[in-house]
Amino acid sequence: MTTAVVLRQQSYSGYETLPNEATTLTDAQVDTNWIGLLQRSYDVIPTGAIVPYYGTSSPSGWLLTNGSTIGNTSSAADSSNVQYVRLFTLLWNACVVSPATALTAYDASSNPINFSSSPVSAATAWAGLYIIALPDLRNTFPVGLSAASIATTLNQQGGAATVDSSHTHTNNIVLTTVAAHNHGTVSGTTGAAGGFTPSGSITMNAISDHTHSFTGTPNSDTLVVPSISINTTEGVTSVVTPTVTSISTAVGTNASAGGTTPTGTFTGVVVSDHTHTFSGTMSDAGSHTHTISSGGVQSGGSTTLAIVPPFYGLNFIIKYSWGL
Repeated sequence: MTTAVVLRQQSYSGYETLPNEATTLTDAQVDTNWIGLLQRSYDVIPTGAIVPYYGTSSPSGWLLTNGSTIGNTSSAADSSNVQYVRLFTLLWNACVVSPATALTAYDASSNPINFSSSPVSAATAWAGLYIIALPDLRNTFPVGLSAASIATTLNQQGGAATVDSSHTHTNNIVLTTVAAHNHGTVSGTTGAAGGFTPSGSITMNAISDHTHSFTGTPNSDTLVVPSISINTTEGVTSVVTPTVTSISTAVGTNASAGGTTPTGTFTGVVVSDHTHTFSGTMSDAGSHTHTISSGGVQSGGSTTLAIVPPFYGLNFIIKYSWGL
C-alpha cells in the first residue's frame, strides 16, 4: 500500500534530506524519513508565535519571553545559536517598521541600536554578531493590536498594576451663577405653644403725709363737710364729699394721716394651649452667586488602589525554529 504524503516545502539543512515539495512518498520513504517529516509537521506553527506554557523552562524550539537576548553563535547574547536566525530576523525587521516601540538591541561592541536612524539590515546584524532582546511578558497581559485603541504597535507597553488616588481640594471657590428660581409653595403648622397665666407685681405712687380739716357744730346730728381735696400728684385724682352722721370731736383739724405706698399683685387671663398655622409661596431668589471663603476644606489624601483583575500565572514562550 502506498501512502500519499505531499511535502509543504523542501527540506531544511541539518535534518534528513527529503524529496522536493509535491513529491508523493511511499511507506518505505515515510519510514526512512520520519524525523524530517515530523520536523516539517512541527513547523506548521510559525516562528514568532507566543503561547502560554505550563512549565518553568522552555521546550525545544521555544524560548521564554523574559526580555533576554538572542544572537549568533559567537555573539554575547544570553542565548546564542544558529537556529535563532529566523526569530532574530523577524524581531529585527519589526523594530525597523516600528522604531518608537522597538526592542532593545546592541551591536557587537555593546552599543545600543537606534532603529529610528537607518539601522543595518537583519542579515548584516546577524552576521555582525548583533544581539536583540526577546519580548518581555512577565507580569503582563497581551493585548491585540488596533489602529485606534490601547495598543497600536508591536512591543507597545502600558497600564499599571496600581493607581495612586492622590488629590487635593482648593479653597476660595466661587460657585457658578445660579439663574432665577423659586423654592415652591410652603405650608404647615408650628409646634404647640403651651398655655400660661400672666402674673406680676405693681407699685402705686406713694401718698405723702397730709391732714383733713373739718368745720361745723359739735355734737350735732349732721355735719356736712364741703369737700376734701387731695393733690393729684399723690396717685388720686377724685374729689370726695363725705356725709358725717355723728361727730363728737371739736371743730378743727384732726391728727395727721401718715403717708403710705399702695402695693399689690395681679393675675391675667389664662392663655390656653394653641398653635399657629402659616401658608404661602416663597419669593424667587433671583440670579445670584455663592462665595466660599477659605477654611474648613480638607486638603485631600492619598490611597494606592490595586487595579489588577483576577489572573492565573503562566509562562509565555516564543517559537524560534522547528525541532522537538
